[in-house]
Amino acid sequence: AEIRSNQDALTGLGNRYMLEKDAVDVIEHAMKTGEKIAVGVIDIDCFKQHNDTYGHQFGDLVIRDTARILTSSLRAYDFSGRLGGDEFMLFLNGISSQRDVQPRIAALCEKLNRMYPDRGTVSCSMGIAFYPQDGTDFQQLYQNADIALYEAKRSGRSTYRIYQKDNMRRK
Repeated sequence: AEIRSNQDALTGLGNRYMLEKDAVDVIEHAMKTGEKIAVGVIDIDCFKQHNDTYGHQFGDLVIRDTARILTSSLRAYDFSGRLGGDEFMLFLNGISSQRDVQPRIAALCEKLNRMYPDRGTVSCSMGIAFYPQDGTDFQQLYQNADIALYEAKRSGRSTYRIYQKDNMRRK
C-alpha cells in the first residue's frame, strides 16, 4: 500500500504526494548548501484532443512515453513525477545557474516533441521556476512554474518559458 500511495499507476513515476515529499528534502538540502534548483511543470499539448480523437489507449501511451522521456533525460540526483492527468513535474537539482541549465531544458522540450505514425505530432509545453529566487517551498515553486507554463502555452505551445516575476500574467 505504501508503494501504491506514492506511485502513479500508469507511469511508475512518483505521484503528487511523492513529488511534494521529495521536494521538501531537496529544498532543505539546497538551503544548507546554497544550491539552485530548477522546477519544471510540463503539460502535454492538446492532450484532450489526442485522447478524444485516437482513444484512451493512445492517450495512455502518450503519457507513458512522456514519463519515459523525462526519466531518461534526468541525471541520478534529478527527479520527476506525474501531478495527474497530462501534467508532470521535474526537479533539476544542484544546478550552477539559470543560464547553464537552459540548453538542457530546451533539449528536453525538443525530445518531448515526437511523431506518432498515423497520429501526428505530440508536443509538450513547460514552465520553469527556480529555487530560491522564484520560491522557497513546493507550493510557491509549483505555482510560479505553472504561471510560466501558461505563458508557454499562450506563446504557441511546444516550448518552454522561465518564470519572470514582472512580466507574467496569472491564468
